[in-house]
Amino acid sequence: MDEAAEAGRSIRKARRSFVNYKTKMTSLRRPDGTITASRRAMEKVIYDFYSDLFDSHVYLPTHHLRQDEYIAPSVLPSEIRHAIKSMKNCTAPGPDRIKPEHLKSIPQVIIKTLARLFTRIGRILDEGQPCEQAGFRRGFSTIDHIHTLTRLIEVSREYKMPLCLTFIDLKKAFDTVETEAVIEALGNQGVPTQHIRMLRKL
Repeated sequence: MDEAAEAGRSIRKARRSFVNYKTKMTSLRRPDGTITASRRAMEKVIYDFYSDLFDSHVYLPTHHLRQDEYIAPSVLPSEIRHAIKSMKNCTAPGPDRIKPEHLKSIPQVIIKTLARLFTRIGRILDEGQPCEQAGFRRGFSTIDHIHTLTRLIEVSREYKMPLCLTFIDLKKAFDTVETEAVIEALGNQGVPTQHIRMLRKL
């Protein structure tokens, strides 16, 4: 950008070329520590890594869903419109490469189709979480817990009381969650069976 400005070139064009620039992978380290620069070998390393990551290594019996008398109400198109409008722009897309900006620009007709896919599961799960759970919750912040920990440390030092803190970091926690365990947890949280069946079909 500085070079473009000094040379008198268009900063907009320089920025566009910078955004579209992609770094090519020239080599990759195998699990045994050796390096490969072969395109086919790198593809195999990546394939083996993600196959091992997402394959289930634990046997869990299929969770049988209960028969609910409660029928979940249909999601209204107005709810979908509100949810899409409240999404933040410039966030990373998922595997489908669909960004919030794409959803905000779609015709209203497609909203009715999306209404069949979106559910109120988030609200149900949020209401069932204990007050100790602050991460990944609307209206909560881990800053409150950090402040509480800081206060505990100050009090323990002031009164010379022993204090033990434990931090657990689970390796690949989100990538290694078993699907059937999630299905069972949703049922235990009171999510309607109708919604769980919809998720299982995805």
